[in-house]
Amino acid sequence: MRISVIDNYYRSKGMQVVKRGRPGQHEPDYDIVDQSGTRFPLEEKRFVEIESSTSSWWSFWKSKLSDIYSTEKLNGLSSHERGWVAVVDGELREWCAMAAVDIGHLAAEGASRILGSSQKPIIEEIETALDFLVAQGLIHTYSLGGLSSKDYEYAFFEIRYV
Repeated sequence: MRISVIDNYYRSKGMQVVKRGRPGQHEPDYDIVDQSGTRFPLEEKRFVEIESSTSSWWSFWKSKLSDIYSTEKLNGLSSHERGWVAVVDGELREWCAMAAVDIGHLAAEGASRILGSSQKPIIEEIETALDFLVAQGLIHTYSLGGLSSKDYEYAFFEIRYV
C-alpha cells in the first residue's frame, strides 16, 4: 500500500518511482525518474521508523557531521530535529552524491502526528531541520508537497543541495 501512495504522488508530478532498498544494500529506498530519465534518490521514513529511531539517526551520523555546524545552533535543535538533520544532510546527501545529482527526495509517513517525546508534529520537526540546513548554507532550498489517503498520510520534500 505504501508504494502506491508514493507512486501516485510522483506519477501526478510526471515522474516514475523505481523501488530499490534491497535488504543489506547501501542504497536509497527508491529512485524518482523524471521525464528526461534522470534518477533522483528518494528516502522513505515510515512512521514506525520515525517513532522508534529519530533520535538515534543523529547518534549514527554525528561523528561525520557535527564539525560542520554551528554548535550553538545545533544544540538549539531537539533530538528529533537533529535526527532529521542526519537523514537529510547525511544519508540523503550521500545518496545524491552517489547518483551525481544535487536533488534528493524525502517521504515521511505520519507527518501530522506528534511523537510522545515531542511538542511538534513530525512535519514541523523536518521543516525546522531543513531551515537549519538552509541557514548553515548546506542546502539551497526545499519544497514540500503532501498527500493524504484514508490509510496513510505522507509529507514529500524535494531538497536541493549546495
